[in-house]
Amino acid sequence: MTYAEAWRSHDGNVSFKWSDYLEHYDEQIVRHLSGPVDFLEIGVQNGGDLQVWQKVLPKGSSVLGIDIDQRCASLGLPVLIGSAADGGWLETVLGNRRFDIIIDDGSHFCNEVRASFGLLWSRVKPGGWYVVEDLHTSYWSSHGGGLNRPDSSIEELKTLIDDLNLQHVTTSVVPSVRSVFFADSVCIIRKYAGEPLNHEIKTGSYGPIHNI
Repeated sequence: MTYAEAWRSHDGNVSFKWSDYLEHYDEQIVRHLSGPVDFLEIGVQNGGDLQVWQKVLPKGSSVLGIDIDQRCASLGLPVLIGSAADGGWLETVLGNRRFDIIIDDGSHFCNEVRASFGLLWSRVKPGGWYVVEDLHTSYWSSHGGGLNRPDSSIEELKTLIDDLNLQHVTTSVVPSVRSVFFADSVCIIRKYAGEPLNHEIKTGSYGPIHNI
């Protein structure tokens, strides 16, 4: 089942998503899944999206949510109550747990988005994904954002483009970013899995004019 199919047919708790996210999740993440994964979502709200992902992820997967709202503890879903921007708390409740997919649908305040990414990127397994939703708030002063504001979420994520091309600058550092996908209000980052770095390949013939 695709994420789009699961979301559109969902009749459980409410899940709010921008319609484009459905396609992006299927193209960037779901179609690559072949076995059980560990999934973490920051920002549980009604619990509807956790329920949708439980339907989508391969059999044997684990789903976990984090939220600061105590009411989420009564949803009947695996939810930890606390802040994903609190490093000490994360260490206490997560221990050495790592995840194949982490989605940040939390407060959307720039300082918290940046803090959570800084704390949780190391917990993304090789080949896994980290998603930041609702990045339009990066342009709102109410959320600590603004166009070209250096400490906004979107500006922080833009720097990852340099990280994924680091191999062309220096060979002394192994890149941790495999790809960065931006679309309206969402960023999907895939972690480097340790496979060989890019090298030029070709196919076909040059034809009558040789490219030297």
